[in-house]
Amino acid sequence: MAKILIVDDQQSFLITLEKILITHKHVVRKVDNGFDAAAILQVENYDVLITDAVMPGCSGYDLVTTIRKIEKLKNLPVIMLTGRKNEKDVVKSIAAGVNEYVLKPVHPTVLISKLNSILIKNKIIHPDLVSLSISADARWNDETAIIAISEIGLTIISNFSIPVGGLTELDSDLFKQINMSKPSLRVIECLPAIKQKGFFNVHVLFENLQPNDLENINRWIQSNQAVKAS
Repeated sequence: MAKILIVDDQQSFLITLEKILITHKHVVRKVDNGFDAAAILQVENYDVLITDAVMPGCSGYDLVTTIRKIEKLKNLPVIMLTGRKNEKDVVKSIAAGVNEYVLKPVHPTVLISKLNSILIKNKIIHPDLVSLSISADARWNDETAIIAISEIGLTIISNFSIPVGGLTELDSDLFKQINMSKPSLRVIECLPAIKQKGFFNVHVLFENLQPNDLENINRWIQSNQAVKAS
């Protein structure tokens, strides 16, 4: 669970966004302009800011540029919502200090996936928060197996140490079972396994999944949880 400030000049969209986040157990406050958002952030603590890019008076870019000059807010994770995707917008977002951006109309699974990635990277939630314990063969090397899967990533045990922060891929029949494309994986943690000497527990996040991939993962997890419970 995270405390999130959401900013958009359209009340109907704020209500929709709030419902999406509350469904995933987050605490949410809505603001309809960048000026009020900047003032609130200076006196209240939030885990993440989600803001629209284009708003009258104070745009999302202006808001992020402003808070990055404030010591307590310079590292606050920010997700930018934008109706456009072009090189200029991406460069502008990066220059302002945005961590992630999501295209409008917002697909809930895409937003939640990117939000969860940010929360894990900033240690606000643990990567195993929502997961299913499994045993699936995988091929990095001779001794690699997937031992847990969630909507945001995998836990892998391997005798192969992977550099944290890097991108990698993994061959596994599990992805075919789920009916998902072979994902790119971002390594966020690689620690020695407590019970298996010479092995590592590796946590990875899915990168750039399509909405149907996320839906298939959730459906597969729910189906297998039901089987285990029966």
